[in-house]
Amino acid sequence: DVITHLLERARLAKSRSAVYRFLRRNGLASLPEDARQRAPWQPFAAEDSAGFAHLDVKHLPQLKGAASYVYVAIERETRYAFAEVLYDLKPATAAGFVERMREDFIMRGARRIRVILTDNGFEWTDRAAGRVKKKASGRHAVDVVCRRRGIEHRLTRIRRPQTNGLVERFNRRISEAFAAQGKIKENSGRNCFRTHAARNAFIARVVFAYNHTRQKRLGWKAPVELLQNQHNNAEPNTFAGMTRKDGNDKRGRE
Repeated sequence: DVITHLLERARLAKSRSAVYRFLRRNGLASLPEDARQRAPWQPFAAEDSAGFAHLDVKHLPQLKGAASYVYVAIERETRYAFAEVLYDLKPATAAGFVERMREDFIMRGARRIRVILTDNGFEWTDRAAGRVKKKASGRHAVDVVCRRRGIEHRLTRIRRPQTNGLVERFNRRISEAFAAQGKIKENSGRNCFRTHAARNAFIARVVFAYNHTRQKRLGWKAPVELLQNQHNNAEPNTFAGMTRKDGNDKRGRE
């Protein structure tokens, strides 16, 4: 479907069946085994999608002895992604990310973020503190920010990451982009980059490309198009925030 759509946009229209026959002749007509085994996609309820953001943290390979993480948020309705590279998993760091994510949508004139969904990591909640399953206290830094900003903070079921599959899939997208880069000899061959700046810029390009890619599930529109069309934002700033270890903000426009 994607190939057919791109050919039509390039005025090289071929029928869907013609594309399939070409792929089959070249041994490309079947999905990889792991893709075939994935659970079928189910759409979210439209009335529950606007202003609903899925949040997660992806651990990055250590670079020059320093741990780092990609904090990611994706809004359900537009599938627009906001991401920052940060350097710890402290509750205050996660709370700061929620604040900047909220401000990013306000800056674009987008709908207010009204709900966030996270897992039960200690950066997001104190629900599982001490390995005891309980209710969140409401005193966690993220909960304090959500209460102040009028945001409902929902949690996934314990050990059920698939509940937050929308953002988990985006994290796999980052991993796949890293894998395509190939390893280098430095960092014991476990990394693709020599500096934090180079890696952070690469992640920013991945996020930028995703936000500008037309998706079948969005009616062949890109996330930034939906932001622009639905919220009347003539020039959306779509460069995801990147924050250096020293705390200096590097957000800008690409």
